[in-house]
Order: sequence, then C-alpha cells, then structure tokens
Amino acid sequence: MDLGIAGRKALVCAASKGLGRGCALALAQNGVEVTITARTADALEQAAQEIAAATGVRVTPVAGDITTPEGRAAALAVRRQREQRPRRAGHLVADAAAVDDHRGAVALEQHVRREQVAILLRATARGPGPGLAPRVGRHEAVLAAVVIPERPNLTALVAVVFGIGVGQALFNPAYTSLLPQLVGRDDLPGAIALHSAQMNGSRVIGPVIGALLDSAVGAPAVFAVNGVPYLFVVASLVTVHLPEPTPVAAGAARGLRRLGAGFAVARRDPVVRRCLVTIFTFSLISLSFVGQFPVVAERNLGIDERSTAYGALYACFGVGAVLGAMSVGTVFSQRSKERIVRVSLAAYAVALTTFALVRVPGVAFPVVLVVGLTYFCFITSLSTVLQQNLEDHERGAVTPLWIMGFGGTVPIGNLLAGPLIERTSITAVMLVGAVVAVGLSSYARLDRSEAPTVSQPDARAA
Repeated sequence: MDLGIAGRKALVCAASKGLGRGCALALAQNGVEVTITARTADALEQAAQEIAAATGVRVTPVAGDITTPEGRAAALAVRRQREQRPRRAGHLVADAAAVDDHRGAVALEQHVRREQVAILLRATARGPGPGLAPRVGRHEAVLAAVVIPERPNLTALVAVVFGIGVGQALFNPAYTSLLPQLVGRDDLPGAIALHSAQMNGSRVIGPVIGALLDSAVGAPAVFAVNGVPYLFVVASLVTVHLPEPTPVAAGAARGLRRLGAGFAVARRDPVVRRCLVTIFTFSLISLSFVGQFPVVAERNLGIDERSTAYGALYACFGVGAVLGAMSVGTVFSQRSKERIVRVSLAAYAVALTTFALVRVPGVAFPVVLVVGLTYFCFITSLSTVLQQNLEDHERGAVTPLWIMGFGGTVPIGNLLAGPLIERTSITAVMLVGAVVAVGLSSYARLDRSEAPTVSQPDARAA
C-alpha cells in the first residue's frame, strides 16, 4: 500500500531499539529519509546500518540526549544541512510512536502494535509479589487469548491487566497473613526467608524462560504456559488443611469501617507503625532505581538493555536478593532481626552509593549483587519483625498496608523519579535514595525497649 509519504524526511527519537527503532524502520520501508537519535552511539550506529541495509533508504544517526538543548541542536543541525528546499518539507517527527501525518500513524501502528503489547505485558510482570492467586492464573489464560490476534484489542488487554492487579491485591495480603499460622511463630523467620528466596529466584529464572519461549513461539504462548502452573496452586490449596479463620472480636469494626483497622493498629503500636513508615518511605524513594534499571545501565555503564550484559547485570541483582533473603533464615537466624534491619539499611546505602557512582561495567556486577543482597536482607528482616509483632486477628488489617508499601509504592516512586532524572541525572536520584536509607537506618528502632511509647491504651489488652 502506497501511503504517499515517500521522499519525505523524519526525525525519530529514542530510535536505537524498541518502539523508536520500529518507527524508523516503518518510515524507511515507506521511502522516508530518516534521521535517528539516541544516547548510546554504538547501538544507534548499528540500528542505522541495519535499517539502511534492509530498506535502501538513507538513515543518519545522531548520538545525543534529545532532552537537552545540545542534543536537540545537534539533531536539528543535521536536518537543516539536508533540507534541499526552503519550503515546509512536510516531514514527520516521531517520538517512540507518535507522528504528525495521519497516514503515517496508521502505518506505524501496524508495525509497532505488537511491540506496544509486549511492553505493556512486560510492565505488568514486574510486580513485587511472589506469585499470583488462582484467579490471576485464569487472567493469564485470558491474557494469552487476548494477545493472539495480529492486532489485539487494547481495551480488552488493559482490562485483563487490571484484573491481574486486582488478583494480586486480593491474594498477596491473604497469603502473607496466612503464613504465620501455617508454620508457627518459632519457624517464621525461616519461612519468610524461604518465601523471599523463591520469589527472587523466580525473578531471575522466569525472564530467561520467558525470553526463550517468546522468541520460539511468541507472546500468546508464553502467557498460556504461564497460566498452567496455577493449576498446581489450586491443587495445593485443595489438599492443604488451612487453619480456621480467626474469629472477629465482639464489638470490632465491620464492613467498610474495617478499612481503617490497620491504621488503628499502626497508631497504637509504635513498632508496627515504624515498620510501615519504613517500608513506604524506602520503596518510594530508595528503591526507584529498580524501575529505572535500563536507564542506569545505559547512561552510567553504556550497557544496552537488550544486550546479554544487561541480562547478566540484572541477574546479579536477583542473585544477590536470593542470597540476602536466605541469609536471614540461615547465617543470621540467631541474630536480632531488629538489628539486621538497621545494619542492612546502612549497608544498602553504601552499596547504592557505590553503584550510582561506578562507571565500569566489570565493577558494577559485584556491586549490584551487594545492592540486591542488602536490599532483601533488610526486607526479609523487616517483614519478620512486623509479623512477630502482630496478633493473629490484626494481620488481615495490617498486611494490606505492608503489601501496598512493599509493592504499590514502587510505581509511584518511578513516576516521580522520571522527571527528576531528566532534570538532574539517574545518579542524583540514586544518591538521594541512599541518603534516605541512612536516615531510615536511624529511624527504624524496632526493638520494644527502644521504640517510643504511646499514650493511648493498648487495645490488645482488652
């Protein structure tokens, strides 16, 4: 189909990979002369050569940060040098997927729609929880069906992704509340450590399996396969004898008033309150680099997010997290978890500062392993302290707040970090996170002999 855009010129930003590269390729295939920009010179040059070789169209790479005045000036200078007539060229300006010409937009949509779907699905797979509930397994099967068509229905896709989020919100607090009743308080540190280890082990192994399946059979089959293991979850829930629910005390809040019960517990109990404030603050500020991991790799280390080196870098972080979680239930099983929380936060601050400042990939690999280790040594210990300080009838009200702080706050931190990174740098944002971690190591006094007392009477005694 002739779109009538041959001979025009386009400037495509962030075009060394992903959607930007897909836009540049689609334009070149329709005879548009393309200038592409990105921060990583080597990846950009390779993309330009491959697009030119595939289409026979002139492709000019301009390495630089288009968000800076210098980067924009360099890209526009090249464009001005190539203008042949002093009239409006009618060129397209594309940034990842947006174009001015409607017909060009239709063509680009056909080329990049499946890539958009893949990005949306990858974004939903980065949740903090150890797994999904059986109902989320059903959503995975629906998700596989939704993405099968060549042009998936994005409304249906968003609806299914929203359903997965709802499933996580229902499952994770219930599972977290149930765990202490399954193993008993004496075995709680080991159980939480094992739970954290399997969660991070799956984060390391899962993407590798997913990438292999995606390249071999495509995204729909990946999600179909991902839904199968939930049959085993359902089978285990059917066969395992679960403890009876803790009866609600007479006069306790019911219905919508139960929503404030967790806050009431935190208000009464200084240890619970400090656990929740610590996890909320840490996830919001000190953990924002995890969502910006590709930016750290590209800007600080020159590692492309689609390279093998990037996979190894993220794997080091995951392995460190597994080791940190396991150490709490093994090497540090007899140590005070309250003290481990504070020491781990301080060590995390040092490791994160080092990772923010390092510029040599070979050094970054062991450093990010230490970041992951200290991070999950802290998280596992903090979770243990919280669980040990909750009565059985309080967990159902408090654990949703914990899950919200542990996972729900992270996307908000990423949202806030984005503009700050563009105005300053990813290094500055990471250093702020390290400073906050130092402050939290002083704030997180979780031993009852150190925690400040409150004037309200403790309702547990009632």
